[in-house]
Amino acid sequence: PHILEEYDKVVVLDADMICKKDVADLYNTPLDDCMAAAVKDVVYGGYLNGAVEGTLEYAKNTLRLSEPYNYCNTGVILMDCEKIRNLYTLKYLQDYIDTHQFRIYEQDTLNVLLDGRIRFLDRRWNMYTYTSDAIVKCVNFAPFYDKQEYLEARKEPWIIHYAAHPKPWWMGSGDFAADFWYYARRSFFYEQIIANMKGVGSSGNNSSTKAALVTIFKRILPKCMYPLGKKIKRLLKW
Repeated sequence: PHILEEYDKVVVLDADMICKKDVADLYNTPLDDCMAAAVKDVVYGGYLNGAVEGTLEYAKNTLRLSEPYNYCNTGVILMDCEKIRNLYTLKYLQDYIDTHQFRIYEQDTLNVLLDGRIRFLDRRWNMYTYTSDAIVKCVNFAPFYDKQEYLEARKEPWIIHYAAHPKPWWMGSGDFAADFWYYARRSFFYEQIIANMKGVGSSGNNSSTKAALVTIFKRILPKCMYPLGKKIKRLLKW
């Protein structure tokens, strides 16, 4: 909210996604008295129910969430920047992060600072894929109604989120991989993606992947995120 200080409202999307529905519909979602809108995290619900031991205690005692099972995935989030700026100064946010030890800094911080002020979106706006057996386990551990809503969202997702590892652009296959490749073939980067798959390990951390990401940032983001283009170019000098 403080970086995009000229905007009152923004949609924030992770990079590992495919949007199959116009995000203008998401942007136009009324927030009413809420400060943000996001999808409840079905995987985190599994964490809380025992898939990752100690998560419920962490959510209660460290995050001190009023209702841990309302924890949201912030890969897709609609923010009322004006409300957030009015409540939290940039210095407060920086100091808060510096003085707290969290497991998932960005996501935990947002869930804590916006606790009780997040509107829950239709799960189709952020549909986690089964990227690994660990994700399947977490979904199966999730509360019954959360799991049922997730399974229903899988039938017609509006945003497909390739969260966790591995990604279809590393392995070539996987849950909803066909959707990724459908759009990849129509992009400027199809050949580069194919070339980068050679030698990509489970971490996806290699020089060719980094080079491809830098290319994408340099070619596309400065144009589509004006007026931040110059700032992004400076960041890419590394």
